Amino acid sequence: MAWDALSLRFLFSLHLYCHSYILQVNVENVMKTFAENSRRATDVLLSVIPKLKDQDWTEKLKENAVCYGFIGLTFALTFLGCLD
Repeated sequence: MAWDALSLRFLFSLHLYCHSYILQVNVENVMKTFAENSRRATDVLLSVIPKLKDQDWTEKLKENAVCYGFIGLTFALTFLGCLD
């Protein structure tokens, strides 16, 4: 397969574009990214928690009690060897 000049220029440009966004991995960059992600996660939690407490969870808790009760019973019976 022969490559024409335009295709080769496109591939080379794409190669340079892709590699321009690759950061060097080192402790400083990892810690900076970790700190930024931690800050973002904290911001999300602090904005969501007040909204969660204002919701009426009565029906959802009833649904989950039945579901998780069944899962817990199944796990217990399996653990005890009653279910294989």
